Amino acid sequence: PPLGILERERNEAAVTVVEPSHSGKSTPSHILGEVISRQGTPDLTELHRDMQQISMNRAKSPQPTNDTQYKASNRELEPFLWSVHYAEPSRALAILQAVNVSAADIRSKCESFGVLEVFRADFAERGIFFVGYYDIRSAQYAATELKKVLGHISSLGNRIEVKYCVPLNSSSSHDDSIIVISDLPRHIDELALAEILGSYGSIRSLKEEAGAHYGGKSYVVEFHNVQDAKLALLELESTQPLGPDVMVEVGSRRAVDRKRGREFLSVISRWRHGTRRLQPFQAVLESDLSNGNFNSNDVKISEM
Repeated sequence: PPLGILERERNEAAVTVVEPSHSGKSTPSHILGEVISRQGTPDLTELHRDMQQISMNRAKSPQPTNDTQYKASNRELEPFLWSVHYAEPSRALAILQAVNVSAADIRSKCESFGVLEVFRADFAERGIFFVGYYDIRSAQYAATELKKVLGHISSLGNRIEVKYCVPLNSSSSHDDSIIVISDLPRHIDELALAEILGSYGSIRSLKEEAGAHYGGKSYVVEFHNVQDAKLALLELESTQPLGPDVMVEVGSRRAVDRKRGREFLSVISRWRHGTRRLQPFQAVLESDLSNGNFNSNDVKISEM
């Protein structure tokens, strides 16, 4: 239709008229959002020129980056991470600054080093992944090789970091990789015990400790693989091959390690929930009392 009719119809509808670009493609939606409805514009050439200018301005403007967020997250994690060249390994690893790599690809590469106990991609938007292996030897192997492997599939592979990490379950009182054997008869020496326990899996350490209840010996045994330790605990408890009076139980985690684990989880929780906090019950109760909303009939006291 003639330009005058088109202009009149546009003004009556109070909408923005968008012409195709020179390439024949429609103007991107993010540009349309910046073009307001123009009533009374003398011709469409000016409108088209304005849209081109907006597109050029957007191309020149710097794109937002998550580098600041990555660095802030890494700083928060620093107390719970250590170098893979440190003497004491961990079953858990933290993969940092893993951007432009899918969670599926990262998991696949991690699984090439051993069976995973934990894989957490909850914070992929921060470039952070947490990995845990059943076997500490798998974690040690992955710690030294994973950075290079992931670097091959990421456009920013040189920025990826892999560090040992506090295990996500370290706030628990139990360490499933350790079993404690108490009141072992004195005729079963350390070599005999190592042979018996070795049938369940590779032993990382076996140490005698004091504190036997009835004059017998006690040992703390750590397996390389958590699954082997669980199997040994179950069978030794059920079949009692070491004798009916021998006590077998899961190992305990040190208080300092549990404290560190709780602090680690609190950082993760803050990332997940932000600054939101549930209002304590006491504050709710005091608020209800002050507002006259408290009803004693709503409270039930159980008799012991």
